[in-house]
Amino acid sequence: MQNQTVSKLKDYVIELNSLPKMARNINLDKHLTTFTSKPLFL
Repeated sequence: MQNQTVSKLKDYVIELNSLPKMARNINLDKHLTTFTSKPLFL
């Protein structure tokens, strides 16, 4: 489970690195907002 999560995060980072900087910032912000609003961290 943990390894799968890390793998997904790595894939996401690789994906981000292929985007233009502006789009990357927008997508990262959106992703973090979605990610942190889930009850996963509560």
